Order: sequence, then structure tokens, then C-alpha cells
Amino acid sequence: MTEFLLFRERVQDFYQKQDYWLLPLFRAFFAALSFFSVNAVFGHGGASGNPLLLLLLSGLCFFLPWGAVPLFAGALILADLYRVSLFFMLAAAFVFLMILLFQTAFRGGHAELIALVPLLFGLKIPYLAPALCGLFFGLMSFAPLALGTFSYYFLRFLAANAGKVTLESEPEKLVNQMAEIFLGFFEDRGMLLMIFSMVIAMLLIYTIRNMSFRNSWYTAVGAGFSALLLFVFAGSRKGLISISAPGFLLSLLFSVALSCFLTLFFHDADFRAAERLSFEDDEYFYYVKAVPKRRPPAPFPSPSKEEEREDEDEEEEEKGAEIVG
Repeated sequence: MTEFLLFRERVQDFYQKQDYWLLPLFRAFFAALSFFSVNAVFGHGGASGNPLLLLLLSGLCFFLPWGAVPLFAGALILADLYRVSLFFMLAAAFVFLMILLFQTAFRGGHAELIALVPLLFGLKIPYLAPALCGLFFGLMSFAPLALGTFSYYFLRFLAANAGKVTLESEPEKLVNQMAEIFLGFFEDRGMLLMIFSMVIAMLLIYTIRNMSFRNSWYTAVGAGFSALLLFVFAGSRKGLISISAPGFLLSLLFSVALSCFLTLFFHDADFRAAERLSFEDDEYFYYVKAVPKRRPPAPFPSPSKEEEREDEDEEEEEKGAEIVG
């Protein structure tokens, strides 16, 4: 345990000294993963099939804020849809505009989650998303979490149905065809159940981890993933969600382990050393429970040359006193 604490201290110290460069590098790497995942969904043609363009956009994200990642990813998707169907691209652009307006309306920030959640779905660990939001983001992160989950299902829908649109000579028939396709998507109860499960788990984790009892963060992780397990299995029994039980449990257990590791790495509190403090001012009494962060034991400092000389002088004085006595 001591070696892990020392390793954590070194990593945190290195990040604090180099965060000016590390944070943009991480953003560019995250953008590259997101853009290449779009390529994996829509095939190797179109704008997302050009690796030089994807690397160029990832490089631009080095200098731009986090919100540029979902914007560039949406532009790549629309460019890919344009070569399949102009009308499908326009319909997708309208949905993306609605996502942008919803995200802006809540003003909760963390727009990068809209790109992160579909990426986690692609990596087969989507249940990590509510844990990350509940543990390390604010309460309003439920909005980008829900929008990111919706975006993943919408991407799957676009990839599966974009080629089914036929060019009708009459605008009325084309509109009816598009309405029939999109109406089936918005009535997908499995998608709605997954969004509901993600948001409820995130809110549960956020609420419990802000409580003041011992090991509240680990309790929050357990409660949130228990809620996810209950909702997903109930949806599977009702036929709303199609899952593989072994794959789902493996993904859930891996997400739990990773959430606990991140909690240990970023929020390792020493509850045994907790103190209760009280003080007052002219208007209020204050009662505070202070829980220190777990730190590695401080190494014993090596004695300096001056301290060694002082010890030698004291020993000589003691010997001189014995001789005189």
C-alpha cells in the first residue's frame, strides 16, 4: 500500500507540474479516439475514412476547448451522411442541433461527455459513464450523460438506416418515408430505459458520495451499479434490451473495479484519522468533520552536517564533564 501511495504522489506531482501540456495532449488523444470510432461506425468511406483529416482535427483539438470534440465528431457524421442521402443528413443535422440546444439550456458544462459516452459504449464499458459523472463531475452532468447515451443509439440508428432511404420523386412520399424511419427510433423503449438507468445511477452515486459517513464514495459506487444491474436485467426480462448476460456482467464488474481504482487514486480518505472541530464567529457556531487524505509515511530525514557536528560537540562536552567529575 505504501508503494502505491508513493506512486500516486509522484503521478499527481508530475501532473501538477506539467498540466499545461498534459491536458491538451490528453484532449487531442481523446479527440482522435472519438473521430476514429466514428470511422469504425460508418465504414472507411467519406470524411471519417481519411486518417489525415482525423489526425488534423485531433491536432486542432489540442488548442481548442473540450466542446470542440463533439462538434467535430458531429461534422464528420454529417459529412459521411451527405454522400449517402442529403435528406438523411438534414434530419440528422436537426437532431444534432436539438442536442446542442439541450446541452446549452442546462449550462452544466462538460460537453465532452457527449463524445465520451458513445466512446465508452464502443469500448464495451458504458456503465463506467454514470460512475465518472457521479464521482467526479457536478450534478448537472446528468444532462450530457443522457445526451451522450442518446447520441450512441442515434449513431447506431444512422449507420443501420442511412442506406435504406430511397429518392422519391414526390416530396410527400419522401417526408412520409423519413418520418416512418425516425418515428421508430424515437419510440425505442430500450434506448429510453438505458437513458433512464444511466441518469438514475449517476444521481444515486452523486447523492451518496456527498454524504458525510465513512467510505461514502465506495458505498455510492456499489449503490449506483446495483441500480444499473437491477434496471438492465429488468429491461432484459421484459424484452426491452437485448444483452448477453456474461458480457454484461463482465462489463459491469470491470466498470466497478475501474471506478474503485479511480476513487482510490483521486479520493483516498483516511477515516480513522477523522477529527471533529468546532469554532464560532459573531453570527454562527461551526461544527466541522475533517477527514484527512491518505498520504504515504514521511521518510526519515537524513541528518545534516550541522546536526552531526552539534551531536559530536554534545558528545565531547559530555565526555569532558565526566573527566572533570
